[in-house]
Parts: sequence; C-alpha cells; structure tokens
Amino acid sequence: MSSCGADLANSWAATDEREMDSFKRLRHLVPETINSIIAERKRQYPGIHKLGTDLAVPDQFLPEMWDFYKSKCEAGHFEWVAFGHIGNNHIHVNILPRDMQELKSGLELFENFARRAVELGGSVSAEHGIGKLKQ
Repeated sequence: MSSCGADLANSWAATDEREMDSFKRLRHLVPETINSIIAERKRQYPGIHKLGTDLAVPDQFLPEMWDFYKSKCEAGHFEWVAFGHIGNNHIHVNILPRDMQELKSGLELFENFARRAVELGGSVSAEHGIGKLKQ
C-alpha cells in the first residue's frame, strides 16, 4: 500500500465479518450524518441544502482530480466530506454550506469541478443522473 502512496497509519482494511460490518455501518453513517447537519442548518436557512458531486474521471486523472477537489475546498474554507467508489474514480464530494452565501459559492465551485472533470475526459453524471434534488 505504501508504494501506492497510501498512509498505513490512516488506512483501514477488513479481515473478517465483524470488520466488514463496521465498514457497512460507516458507509451508512457518513451520509446520515451529513443529512443531519444540513437538517439542523435548515432551521436557520430553509433554502439551504448539501452540495454533492457525481463526477468520475479516467483512471490516470484521479490523483489530479482529487488534488483539485481538495485544494479548492480548502481554499474556500468549506466544510466538506468526500467518499465514494475509488475503484471507478467516482468520488462524491459533499459541501455542507453554513449559510446561503456559502451555498452560492459552493454552487459556483461545483461548476468548476464539473468543468474540470469534462476537461479530463470524465463524466458529470456517473451514478445518480442529472437534475435531481432530494427534498
């Protein structure tokens, strides 16, 4: 793993059924926690919602796309989470806006993410379709 750039101290692998169950619980807890945070913020800003990407890029461009996501989210001081399907280069970047201005800025950033994915030969709709907003 370290030859691929992975940090063994921050890696987690399952070797039995119990550990696989822990992975499954985590897989469901991440989006549930995001939704809970956004639900709380909706109390103050009823129009707020999370922003989530559905982008994928060709194999050779995943590291570049990841660096792009990370640098832009950090530069914008966004609260963000990334998870997804690393095997097919499909990472869901979720921004959790803290107010309506941050929602607007996040939407602009997501346009840049989509543009960059297309420039790299990727897709803007790798899994969930276009034009859907969960209420």
